Amino acid sequence: GSLDQQSLMGKGTGRVAQRCRQYGKPCIGMAGVVDGAAAARTPDRLFHAAHGLTPGLTSPIEARQNAALWLERLAARVASQYEG
Repeated sequence: GSLDQQSLMGKGTGRVAQRCRQYGKPCIGMAGVVDGAAAARTPDRLFHAAHGLTPGLTSPIEARQNAALWLERLAARVASQYEG
């Protein structure tokens, strides 16, 4: 899937991010593709950070064919940025 303008306007991931922001908790978004406003690093952003499988980790075709594998790898990469 994608984190995009629709995500910010009420899709499930956007609602989670809104709730996190309401309680002062960072929300890290992960998806196949991160687009536009979801990737913005502005003070009013919903996601503390947003990470996508494409284009940096794999191709769109491979991401669709092996989503679980690539999301696990993305989660490990993101987690390593926040360790310690």
